[in-house]
Amino acid sequence: MCTRCSMFRPPRAHHCRICRRCVRRMDHHCPWINNCVGEYNQKYFILFLIYVGILCIYALILVVVCRAVIASEMSKASEESNPIVVAHTVILVAICCLFGLFVLAIFSDQYKSIIEDETAVEAVQQHIRPWSRTDPGNLEAGTNRRHLSKRLLFQEVFGNGPVYLWLFPCHHLMNSNRRHHDDTLLEASSTQLMQTESHSRPVVIDDSSGTDSSSV
Repeated sequence: MCTRCSMFRPPRAHHCRICRRCVRRMDHHCPWINNCVGEYNQKYFILFLIYVGILCIYALILVVVCRAVIASEMSKASEESNPIVVAHTVILVAICCLFGLFVLAIFSDQYKSIIEDETAVEAVQQHIRPWSRTDPGNLEAGTNRRHLSKRLLFQEVFGNGPVYLWLFPCHHLMNSNRRHHDDTLLEASSTQLMQTESHSRPVVIDDSSGTDSSSV
């Protein structure tokens, strides 16, 4: 149970204090998209990073080519470079490089989280609490996933369709292995929670019959 939203928390879900809800396989809360990156939108977030990186490269190529063309024309006309044009070119190159390196760093983190099957939140928790690796719940969650190949891990994020569909922001079918595994853990956790509640529930003994017999 989540003590903050008072709802049952699925396996590997975490509560976001900004969104005020539990997110399945939460990686982090991204201020750029004003949302949490989790199980159901990680594919679209990674595609967003890829698209931004491609646009940065495209813009950088345009700036360099335009600058080279302008410089060649000005050299033929024996004209001096306009300081405003030079400053504009430098600013555009700096912005392209800055955002390109920024999305590249985030993309590398996402790639690492997929192949290692560990979200950023889980990595921080295990760094702060190393003993959590031996926790029975964590061992149960990772027992059936250690044999998964990298392709299956990517299919869990991008879907079971053809590889070329991974680059398009279209709906994908969840990997059946992940769904079966998560449903099994969810059912086991629900059963354990119900058993815990039944054991912790106080037993009320109805002694009305004894009271009546003693009063006769």
